Amino acid sequence: MSDFFSIDPVTLGVQQVAKSDYGTAEVTGTGDGRAFLFAGANPAKLVEIDKATGQKLSVTPLPGVELGSAWAFAFFGGDFYFFTNSQNGPGSEVTHIDYDDSDGNGQQDIKVVVADAPISIVGAGVSTCAPTAPQ
Repeated sequence: MSDFFSIDPVTLGVQQVAKSDYGTAEVTGTGDGRAFLFAGANPAKLVEIDKATGQKLSVTPLPGVELGSAWAFAFFGGDFYFFTNSQNGPGSEVTHIDYDDSDGNGQQDIKVVVADAPISIVGAGVSTCAPTAPQ
């Protein structure tokens, strides 16, 4: 279990919204205001959550994606990129999911795009201005 919090942008006060049953997770947002968790194991999962209630809206299993000792993710152009270190050594694997099915094949294809990046990526920021559709 873990907690999902919100931060008041005016007062910077922190308030618990809900419990999450995914334990340790990374959180990111999208340019259109949605919130997602990257968490879980065997396989990892992409979870869209309701920011107001903390309830799951959708869960997308990520076959072949294991968190390991370092992980992060980012959203860009309708898709997600996952940075994982499942071998627990230096480096990261970068995996892409065609979340919005922009190739039109009816699937959310998951593909390793970098098998062994030379650094362990443990944080990935996403601007609220990031495009929500392919560029």
